[in-house]
Amino acid sequence: MVNEEVRKLWEKQINHDPQAKRKLAAIDGKIANIRRSIEDGLTDTKWANGRIRELTSQRECMANVVETVGEPLRVDVDTVMAYRRDLKRLLAKGTPQERKQLIRTWVHEMTLDPKKLHVEIKYGVPEGMLMYKRLAGVGFEPTTSGL
Repeated sequence: MVNEEVRKLWEKQINHDPQAKRKLAAIDGKIANIRRSIEDGLTDTKWANGRIRELTSQRECMANVVETVGEPLRVDVDTVMAYRRDLKRLLAKGTPQERKQLIRTWVHEMTLDPKKLHVEIKYGVPEGMLMYKRLAGVGFEPTTSGL
């Protein structure tokens, strides 16, 4: 469940559309059909040119959609426990102001039920924090220290 939410946030953050290639192919097909119709004698070239402009504009917008390589960050128990240990160390060393700021970036919502003396805290991933794994060969530069 957590990883599903992380995937949704990741896709939203990077503007990922898994159907982008299919949509581009459909637009290209429509443009090709209009051009074929013009070659076959379509007389309403004004409409055809306007429609080609519309489709070309749609294609440019769709081409701007990022097609990413890789996968979003996966959350597992070991990762969460490591974050918890790191957070505990950071909170122990920070000033009260730094502690408050750190907690504010991670706490999405806090509600108090005074009758039950119960506090519910909902955590969220700070904006810009989601990362994804990249495959070697795509934006990957091996270290060359000592060469």
